[in-house]
Order: sequence, then C-alpha cells, then structure tokens
Amino acid sequence: MVQIKLSNFPTKSLAYFLVLGGGILVFTVLTILPAMQSSTGLDMEIKKIKSSMDEQKILTPVYNNLLRKTKFKKTKGMTTPKKNKLAQGDTRKVVRLLNIIAKNSNITIVDVTPDVDTLIGGSGHLLINIVAKGEFINLHGFLFQLCELPFLEFVEQIKITSIRKTKEFRLKVWMAQE
Repeated sequence: MVQIKLSNFPTKSLAYFLVLGGGILVFTVLTILPAMQSSTGLDMEIKKIKSSMDEQKILTPVYNNLLRKTKFKKTKGMTTPKKNKLAQGDTRKVVRLLNIIAKNSNITIVDVTPDVDTLIGGSGHLLINIVAKGEFINLHGFLFQLCELPFLEFVEQIKITSIRKTKEFRLKVWMAQE
C-alpha cells in the first residue's frame, strides 16, 4: 500500500482551490438561482398575457357586433315639452300613452299600476309603477319617449332583471296631477 505524505501535498493550492470553489458556489446560489426563479415567473406571466390576447382576438368580432347593435340614431337634442298637469282620474290616458311608447320602442308593457295613496291624496303628483319586458337596447328609446311626456315630473327608480332571453324593467315614475 502506498502511503501519501501530507508534507508533499500542496496546501496553499488546495486552500486557493477551496476558496475559489466556494466563491463560485456562493455566486451561483446568490445570483443565478434567483434569476432562474424570476425567469420562470416571467414565463408564467407571458403565458397569461398570451392567453388573454388570444381571448381578445376571439371576442373582438363579438364586441364589434355588439357595438354596431348599440349605436343609436343621433338625436338632435331632446325637446322639452311645455309642462302640463294630468287631469284628476285621467290614468287611462297615461296607460294608453305608455302602451304607445312601448310599442314604438319594441317593449311589452306587463303592468301599469298607479299608487292609490297618491291618486287619492291630492298631493299634485301621481306615482305610477310600470313593469315592462324587452331587450335592454330598446330601453333607451322607451326612456327618451317617456321623458317627452308633458306631465312627467321624474323617474324615481329603474330596476332591471334578467329573465331568460329578455329583461324585465320596473320603473317608478312620478306624474304631475291637478
């Protein structure tokens, strides 16, 4: 068996080698590994952005189609009619006008209910609850025509509920009354 004498072994070279190897190891652990991890994170973000872009490419024709459908005729300005008051007990006129407006706007009136307390109370105002069905796009025209009524004071509330393919609109409307 051969015996190695440690006195002939170059200890300074070994020490330099260990220091250099340790430095390379520390450099790798402190710089290269975190850079690789952040690169992996960036790769995941790139994949998310690419999938988002692909979705947008697919949905762009749908979006353009909806934009085309929602373009309304340019209004020259809404005319403000001279304010009149609704004659006492003339709710049939209101119901008839609301049905005409709904028909012009492609909306179906389901129910028109005047509030009994305001009908009898003599407050000068009449609260009417309207329930209608139709497409959301047609609500715009309905509201514009409703606002042109000479005895309309204001629209207090609009609730929109989805029912299958159509929407249900619930409106609380105040009318001026003698």
